[in-house]
Amino acid sequence: MSNDALITALSHLVSEGRNPDTMDIDLLPSLEIVKRINQQDKLVPLAVEKVLPEIAQAVDKITEAFRIGGRLVYMGAGTSGRLGILDASECPPTFGVSSEMVVGLIAGGLMRSSRLKKVLKIPQSLVLQTLRRLTSAIRTSW
Repeated sequence: MSNDALITALSHLVSEGRNPDTMDIDLLPSLEIVKRINQQDKLVPLAVEKVLPEIAQAVDKITEAFRIGGRLVYMGAGTSGRLGILDASECPPTFGVSSEMVVGLIAGGLMRSSRLKKVLKIPQSLVLQTLRRLTSAIRTSW
C-alpha cells in the first residue's frame, strides 16, 4: 500500500473526522459545553460494549506475549502517541514491571523511560512500514 493510499484509508476513521454534535462548541456558554462533553462521554461505554469480544481477544494476546517474554507497544501520533507514552510510563510504578515491558512509540520519536528521559528519532518510512505490518497482522488475525 502506498503512502497516499494509507493516508486515504486512515482518513475514513471516525477518530479523524469532525463531530457534527460539537461543531459549535466554541460558541456555547460553559454549561452547554460541559453538557455536550457529558453527552459524548455517555457514548463511550456503549461503543466499548460493542467490541468487548475483540478487547478480550487483545487482552489474551497481550497476556500470552508477556508470558513468553514479549512486550506491549503503544503507537500513535499527536495526542494518541502522548497518551500511549503516558500509559506506558505508569506501568512500572503501578504494576511493578520493567520499563521495557510496556513501551510508547510516538511519531517522530521513541520514548522508553518512565521519566521520558530518552528520545530516539525514528524515520517516517520506518513508522509507515511498521504501521502497515501491524494493520495487516491485525486484519488477518482478527
